[in-house]
Amino acid sequence: MVRYDDLEMKSQNLGVAYDFGVLKAKATYQRDKFMDLSANKVWGVGVEVPVSAKGTVHAVYSASSVKTQNKADSQGFSLAYTHNLSKRTIAYAGLSWQDNERNGTSGIWATAPDAGKDVKMLAAGITHMF
Repeated sequence: MVRYDDLEMKSQNLGVAYDFGVLKAKATYQRDKFMDLSANKVWGVGVEVPVSAKGTVHAVYSASSVKTQNKADSQGFSLAYTHNLSKRTIAYAGLSWQDNERNGTSGIWATAPDAGKDVKMLAAGITHMF
């Protein structure tokens, strides 16, 4: 068992967004280094496009590269729709796909998939903010 407080991890993150009115563009970059043994870089770009007074389409593309392991990179794409039912309630539906190379274990869930396995997720629900 590995305790997180025993890991020497450094993480650097950067995110930017700009609202153009007709769409909001976003970009992120993250670099992690674990105990001088492995490192990975993750970046993503996305847009939010209002399609009605209450609805927005979201699209994101992301990619990761693992510096210390061969054929462990991954890339993913997500497409979602959110609809404001009220000031505090939002309905959503979306699809995400993560494509891993032969040794890649990037996933959408808290647990990683087996090496090289792709991950697909369909989600729908309602969020209410109290």
